[in-house]
Order: sequence, then structure tokens, then C-alpha cells
Amino acid sequence: LSRAEMLVCLAQPTAPDMAGVIQVKQFLDRFEELRGRPVPMVCVVNRMTLILEHTNAYKKRAELADKLGFGLLDTVVWNRKPYVEMMDGIGTIQTMDGHLEPVAKAQREAATLVSEIVGSIMQHRRMSAPAAVA
Repeated sequence: LSRAEMLVCLAQPTAPDMAGVIQVKQFLDRFEELRGRPVPMVCVVNRMTLILEHTNAYKKRAELADKLGFGLLDTVVWNRKPYVEMMDGIGTIQTMDGHLEPVAKAQREAATLVSEIVGSIMQHRRMSAPAAVA
């Protein structure tokens, strides 16, 4: 953690996971107090389903992020069959047949997520860099 540029926190849109996100943020705030070095945090909503999309925890995620001062990525990782197959050892979404729609969706989702995380890190670097002297 002392060398991390950013912490990416995965959370399902449920009350227990959102409570866990709060605990992680509090831990990072305490780390900053002790070490004098902030570690920015972004949260990714994962294992999303159509049912969970309608929970209060999901609806209030942006409000929670604003209140506690952490980033909330726009990309939502849906609960897709290719991810389950990956966990079962069938392969990775990159090695699966991208012509199948569930795999193609997972591939696009993963690419978007990586791009958004890299963009967040680059933005943090720009904000943390000392101002150029003219």
C-alpha cells in the first residue's frame, strides 16, 4: 500500500459490500494520517444483476462516493457466464470465442474497465504533479 498509486475496490451493490467500502476508505484515511501520503481509491461495482440494479445500495453508490471522497468508476461489471467459466478454469475472456455475444460483452466490459482505471491513475498523476515553473 505504501507504493500504491491507487486502490481499486470491488464491491457488489449490496449493503454489506457498501459497508465494506466505507471501512476500506476509513482505513485509507488513517493510512494517510500515519504516513502523510494519500492513496486515492476508486470503486467498481461488480457482479451486477438486473435485480441488484434496483437496490438502494446501488442507487445510493454515487452519493456514498461523494460523501466519503472516493471515485466511482462508470464501468459496471455485470454477472456474466464467461466470468463464471473463468473462475471454473475454462480460460480467460481473451482466450474465449469472442464471436459469442456473452463473451464479446465481457471482453468489451473488461477493456472499458482497464481503460477507465488507467485513465483514473493518469488523472491522479497529473493532479499530484508539481506545477511547472514558467
